Amino acid sequence: MPSPNGMNGVQPKIEKPLEKRFDHTYLQVALLATYDLMTRGLLQYEFIVVGEAAGCIKADKPLSGTGIDCVIENKRITPAVVAMIKEWATADVTSDGFVFHVGEVPVRFKFVKNKYDYFTYADIRIYGAEQYKIPNQFDEYWKHREEIV
Repeated sequence: MPSPNGMNGVQPKIEKPLEKRFDHTYLQVALLATYDLMTRGLLQYEFIVVGEAAGCIKADKPLSGTGIDCVIENKRITPAVVAMIKEWATADVTSDGFVFHVGEVPVRFKFVKNKYDYFTYADIRIYGAEQYKIPNQFDEYWKHREEIV
């Protein structure tokens, strides 16, 4: 079999680069900054922590992962909220969400257009000094997390 060089019709396998992982201290600061940002928009009880951070919160374990991921219902994103995000976090807000950084840690927000029971009936957990919403029926959410739009 010829070696994969892209010129002979055999394509080399391209590995996705590994995302940088952060330890608990950096992620905790980013999570608190996220809570603070959402408080500025009166959305501290509306956003939901998802992904690896939600798993850590659910298990009451130190945070670990490639950043903080959150969702918020699209209907909560008013012009005033967008203005606040642009003022305090990032000017790059799209109809799908936004990303801002706390130090090097990315905080990724996705605006959810559809209704999901995981979020409608979100679980509330105390983590550190604040309370956070995480998906309810977490195991089901985890299986279907890539399908959320």
